[in-house]
Amino acid sequence: MIDDVLEEYRCDHDLILEPQLVLHDQLLAGLVQACAAAMHETEMPAQAYIDHLSWALAAHLVRICCKKQVSQNSVSGKIPAERLRAIDDYIDAHLAFDIGVRDLAKAAGYSPIYFSRLFRETMGIPPYQYLLEKRVAAVRNALFSSAQLADIALVTGFCNQEHMTRAFRKHHKITPGRYRREQAGLVAPKD
Repeated sequence: MIDDVLEEYRCDHDLILEPQLVLHDQLLAGLVQACAAAMHETEMPAQAYIDHLSWALAAHLVRICCKKQVSQNSVSGKIPAERLRAIDDYIDAHLAFDIGVRDLAKAAGYSPIYFSRLFRETMGIPPYQYLLEKRVAAVRNALFSSAQLADIALVTGFCNQEHMTRAFRKHHKITPGRYRREQAGLVAPKD
């Protein structure tokens, strides 16, 4: 991953990273804590989120530990519509699986670091957030079927029904079961 970061920065791969005995860096500490917390979730960790944090961690380490200054390539432009369609097609085809930033970058034809920055510039949100929103939208559409909630959770890429319910509630302020009943006219919508 460090080599990928160096390539992204267009640095010499023989660049020497200076080990630091004591390093006080709040951003580094925050990235490590966020990555560790995501990896130790009781349910299946969100691979795209962990990938995003890992790339940020690697890029930050290169920046703070290099003997010579590295300059980050500036993000210019937007992801073209056909590449955005390729990303959506990849997500739709692999929704039930664990999808990482590297997978999305490959589908779009970019390196993972450049992809993450360009994606955020284009869409206004990081790739892992976009993926979560696509999963929640797929849940919402699947709720019009007669499928069991646990089955919907699995085919939309959530590790279990509880994980799906938390994500759905966060986006829609209502549980999937309640949403389904309201759409069917079985209960009155909440105010």
